[in-house]
Amino acid sequence: MDPVGIFDFLPKLKKEVSPPISALIGFFTGPIGLSVYFKSGIDFFFILIMQIFLLTSYGLLPNITEGEDKNLSTKTTWVVLATFQSAYGYLRARNSNERLKR
Repeated sequence: MDPVGIFDFLPKLKKEVSPPISALIGFFTGPIGLSVYFKSGIDFFFILIMQIFLLTSYGLLPNITEGEDKNLSTKTTWVVLATFQSAYGYLRARNSNERLKR
């Protein structure tokens, strides 16, 4: 299965957007920035639901009972979420651009 095809159920964006810029916006601003850039509220909720799923299913929530490892765990969590948001932005933009060309 084409990894970009998993976004076919989401509505097309109104105009073409740049996938690399979408990736940067996703990395630095997360779901709020992507939903503003895409002008689509569904992207905010979709990313938020996926983040909750990632945090709970893979145990990425920082353990507050640990001592010094808490900071490392928190930083790792932020990097994982930022990378996920970046990949989402890139793939969503690419998928929408391909569907707009059809």
